[in-house]
Amino acid sequence: MIRKIVLISIMLVPVMSSSGQDTLKHLYLGNDTHTDLMWNGNEEEWYRYNLDMAKFYLKLGENTRDNAPEARSKWNFDVAWTLYMLEKRAPEGLFGRIIDQVKNGQMSIPFNFTLPVYGAYTAESVLRSFYYGGYLERKYGIDIDLAVCQENATIPLGLASLWAGSGARYSWKGVCNCATKTNTVGKRDHEIYWYTGLDGSRILMKWYSSYGWNADLGGYAEMLEPTVAVQKMEKLCDSEGYPYNIAGAFGKGWDNIHNYSYDLVWGLAHRTLPGTKLYLSNQIDFFNHFEKKYGNQLPGITLSYGNEWDINLASLAETSGKIKRSMEKLRAAEALASVAFEGDATVLRVLENKKNDFLYGISVYNLHGWTADGPVERHVFADYMRDQQEKVTGYVDTLFSVSLDQLGKRINSGSEGDIAYVFNPLNWTRDGFVELPVGKDLNSLKDPESGKRYRGRIMNEGGKRILRVWVEDIPSVGYKLFKLENETNSTETNVFRLIGNKLETPFYRVKISESGAISSLYDKRLKKEWTNGLINNLGSKDHESGAKIRILEKDNHHIRLLCNSRDPVKHESVITFYADDPRIDFQNTIHQNFDGLLHWSFTFNIESPEVWHEEVGAIIKAKTASSGGHYADRMARYDYLSLNHFLNVGNSTESITLSNSDCLFFRLGNSTPEFFDQNSSSIHILVGGQVNENLGMIRQDGDTLFHQTFSVLPHNHRFNAGESMRFALEHQNPLVAAMTGSTGDLRQNKYSYMTNDNKDVILWTLKPGEDDGLTMRFWNMGDKPVSSDIRLNSSILKAMHSSHVETDIQEISVKDNVISIDLNQKQLKTYRVITSNE
Repeated sequence: MIRKIVLISIMLVPVMSSSGQDTLKHLYLGNDTHTDLMWNGNEEEWYRYNLDMAKFYLKLGENTRDNAPEARSKWNFDVAWTLYMLEKRAPEGLFGRIIDQVKNGQMSIPFNFTLPVYGAYTAESVLRSFYYGGYLERKYGIDIDLAVCQENATIPLGLASLWAGSGARYSWKGVCNCATKTNTVGKRDHEIYWYTGLDGSRILMKWYSSYGWNADLGGYAEMLEPTVAVQKMEKLCDSEGYPYNIAGAFGKGWDNIHNYSYDLVWGLAHRTLPGTKLYLSNQIDFFNHFEKKYGNQLPGITLSYGNEWDINLASLAETSGKIKRSMEKLRAAEALASVAFEGDATVLRVLENKKNDFLYGISVYNLHGWTADGPVERHVFADYMRDQQEKVTGYVDTLFSVSLDQLGKRINSGSEGDIAYVFNPLNWTRDGFVELPVGKDLNSLKDPESGKRYRGRIMNEGGKRILRVWVEDIPSVGYKLFKLENETNSTETNVFRLIGNKLETPFYRVKISESGAISSLYDKRLKKEWTNGLINNLGSKDHESGAKIRILEKDNHHIRLLCNSRDPVKHESVITFYADDPRIDFQNTIHQNFDGLLHWSFTFNIESPEVWHEEVGAIIKAKTASSGGHYADRMARYDYLSLNHFLNVGNSTESITLSNSDCLFFRLGNSTPEFFDQNSSSIHILVGGQVNENLGMIRQDGDTLFHQTFSVLPHNHRFNAGESMRFALEHQNPLVAAMTGSTGDLRQNKYSYMTNDNKDVILWTLKPGEDDGLTMRFWNMGDKPVSSDIRLNSSILKAMHSSHVETDIQEISVKDNVISIDLNQKQLKTYRVITSNE
C-alpha cells in the first residue's frame, strides 16, 4: 500500500535582481521508465512492468494532486506503446485515470510509439508510427506535444518536419555512449536549439553535452541519481554556452526494468539548493517555461547527424526490404481504395483488424533494440520482426486486392466483354508497362477512343498467364479503358542489337559483363560516357565471369537481359532498356546466404559531383555544412547515409538519378564513420550485413533470398528534386490493371479522380480517412513556397488542413470541388476532405 504523502509546503519567492529580473535557477526533474521492448523484455513482460508502474504512479499522483504544481508527482510515459497496451488490456477504469492525469498535467505521452531509430524508415512509415498518438488526441481530447528519439547517437534532419507536422512541439535527446562509432563525448555546439526542417517547421530540442556517462546530463538517464542531477543542472545554468537559468534533467528508467521513485516527492525540499526552484516535471512544463523566456533567442539548426543503430536493420535485409516495398505498394492500395470506395470508410471496416495489425507492425519495426545485444535472443528478435513485416504486407496486399476488384466493379464498360482498366496512382499523366492476368490468348490492348493497339507479351508466372504490355496516356489518379484483343499480325523492328556483351539501343551503346555489371554506358543523345568504373557491380573479383548473357524479352518497346554469376555470391541481374525512355532498370536477386557486407556499386563519370538523396522526410545534400551541405561537421557519422526513393549525382551541367526500391543505406565513395568522402561520385548501396560488427542479426538470421531493384536516368542538367522524385515514383509504382464490370456507376472511358496544377506538388498519400472522409498529403519539391489548386472529381462538402496524424487544425474554403493549398518550400502537408459520397 502506498501511503498518502503530505509535502510540507515551502514558500519560494522568486529572487529578483535590482533590475527586476528573475535570478532563481529553475530546475526540472522528469521521471520516466525506459521501455526497451524486445531488448531486455518481450511484449508480455514489458506490459506487466508498465502496468505495475502505471498503477504506482497513478496512486502517487492522486495522493499529491493537492500539492503545489511543482510538488505533484509527475510520470512521463516514454513510449505510446504502453498506452496502446494499457488501453487494450488494463483493468477497467485505469486507462481513464491515466487520461485524467494527462489532462491535469501529472502525466505525459509522446508521439513515438516505441524508442525508435528513424534512419531506415520512409517518411510515410514514420508518420504511420505516430497514428496511435493521433487517435488518442481525437478520442480523448488531449494534445500531444512531445516526441523523442533516445540512446541512438544520431538523428535525421527530416524528422524535425515530420514531428512538427504531426503536432509535436518539443523533444529531448539523451545518447548512450555505448556500441557506437560516433564521437558524441564533449561539448555540443548548442545544448538547446530549434531543430528545424527544410520547410521552416521546428521542434524545441534539448540535447545536452555528454561527457561519457549515460546517467549524467546528455545521457538517456539524466536523473537516475536525482540529487546529482540537481547539482549538475545548477552548475549548468548561467554557464558558458548555456546562458539560461532554466534547465531540465529527464530520464530515470535507464536499463532498469522497474522504476518506483516515490522519494522524488518527499525529497523535493531537501534537494532544493539555495537560489533554485525545483520542479517535478511532465517535461512539457520545462519546455513551455523555456520557450516563453528564451525561445526567440535560440538558433535554428538544420542538420543531419547520419545513422548509427539505424544501420542494424540491414542485418535482416530481405525482411526490411519487404517492409519498404509494402509501404510503397500502400500508395497504390490506398489510392485505389479512395477512388473505389470514395470515402465510404464503412465498406473497409471488414479490414479493421488487419489495419490495426498493420499500424502496430509498422510502429514497432524500427525499435532501437535492433542492436540485439540484450537478454532477448537474436533469433527470437528476428522472428518477432518477421511477424511485424507479415502484418504490414498482409494488410497492404489485402487492401490492394480488394480495392482493385472493387474499382473494376464500379466501372461500367457496357455489354462489350474483355474490357480492362489501367490505373495510375500518381498525380500526373503517364505511360508505362502494365501487367494483367488473362485467361485467353489475348496479347494486346486497344484504346477504344483512338483505336491505337498496344501489342504485349504473354508470360507464365506461378501458373498464371500474364499479359505485359506498354500503354500510354493514363490520367492522374485515374484510369483508362482498353479492349483486350488477340493480334496476330505485328511488325517487330530491329530497335535493339545485342552482339556478345555489347548492346545498342536508341539511347545508348552499352558494354555489359556476364556478372551484370555495366562497364561502359555511352549516351548517344548527350554524347557522354556515364561510367569510369562499373555500374551495378556486386563486388565481383572478376566481373566478366558468369553465364552467357541471355535475352528474356524483346519487342519494339524494350529488351530485357539476364546475367548470372557466382562471384562473389550466387546472383542474377535482369537489366531492361527501353526504346522510348532513357531509363535503365536493374532487378537484382541474390540466391544464397552471406556473411560480411555486400554492396551494389555505381561509379558515375561526373566531375566535381554533388550527391543529393532522400533522407527521412527531406531531400538533402551529402556534404558537411561547412562545404555547403546538410551534414553536421562534428558529432555525426558519415559512412552509411539513408537512401529512400532516390539519390542523384551531378554538377551544374549534368546529373544522373538512381531510384531505389529495397535498400536502406548507401556509402559515398570511401567514407568511414569519421571521414566523409563528400566529393566522390561512387555510390555503394548496402545490400545487407552487420555494419556495426557484433550488433544485429548474424548472417541475416539464415535468409537465403534477397531482392534489390534500381533504375537510373541521366539528365543533361543539374539536379532537380521534383524530376528525380517523379522518376523514382514511376519506377517504384507501376501502373496496375484489372477487368471491368458492366453494372457500375463509372461509365467514362478515361477518368481522373484528382488533378492539380503544379507538377512539383506531389501527391504523397491519398487514403481513406482514419475517422471519415479522405486524407491527402502533398509534398512541395520546390525551393520556394507555392500555392496549388486541387480538384476532385467528387462533391466536396468540407475541407480541413490537418496534422499528419489526421487531427484537424483549420477548415479551408472549397469552391467548385477545388481546394487551394499553400505549402512552404520543401513542405509535406496533410489535408482532409469530406465528400458527398459518404
